[in-house]
Amino acid sequence: IVGEEIQCKLSDKTHIIFDILRNKLYADKLGSVCREVISNARDAHREAGIPERPIEIWAGDYFTVQDFGIGISPERIRLMFSYGDSTKTESNLEIGGFGLGAKSPWAITDSFTITTIHQNIKYEYLAYIDKSLIGKVVLMGKETSDKSSGTTIKIPLKREYQSIITEKLSFLTKFWKTKPNIYGSIIYNDYRFSLNEDKFIMLDEYSNTYIILYDDLPYVADSSYILTNNVEDLFVGQIVRPFNLFGSKLIPKFAVGELDLS
Repeated sequence: IVGEEIQCKLSDKTHIIFDILRNKLYADKLGSVCREVISNARDAHREAGIPERPIEIWAGDYFTVQDFGIGISPERIRLMFSYGDSTKTESNLEIGGFGLGAKSPWAITDSFTITTIHQNIKYEYLAYIDKSLIGKVVLMGKETSDKSSGTTIKIPLKREYQSIITEKLSFLTKFWKTKPNIYGSIIYNDYRFSLNEDKFIMLDEYSNTYIILYDDLPYVADSSYILTNNVEDLFVGQIVRPFNLFGSKLIPKFAVGELDLS
């Protein structure tokens, strides 16, 4: 029929799309999962109006992240675990927007748990990959609670990840104004501000990689990204190449919404 529209849909190939999003989306799986989960926790504090309160992180057999935000309602859980949907799409205060962060742990594990307290009710969820290779979330328990609201994500770690996760977390959170409370061996390298601290940071180490800060989260960007997104134009050409000065690196800073990281 002339003018008829055909809507794109996943049909019975959902497991294929899910496999791509789960196993081929991230080049650095562990680093990406850490970034997504801790960003969600930090965003929860911003949403709750407590950005100065540190989130809590444990790293060992499990990677556990706890926030003290408003918690997650059952309706919001449903939204969070639909690919492409996000509770932050229109926000420039929170880094999420693609609806991928909550599902990211499946890149490194087949199951993880979510415990959240919202409006004095505690919900315990199991997020798992079923036999059809599609992710599902099931409510395992529900009870009233007199504890403070918030959410805890608990992700089992393979042995190969246990020895390197603290390095990932140190790199990801070293520029945060409110650093998380991390229970493990985390050592932050010193850095100093240079020029306009809202736009640049001078890092006291030398490397040949491009690093940009997006909402105080470091991203390693290749030269093609720098050039095709005209990032250098924002800074009068100063980061067309890695900018090193007296053994230090000049790193540009961007706020949420200033760059397209997709």
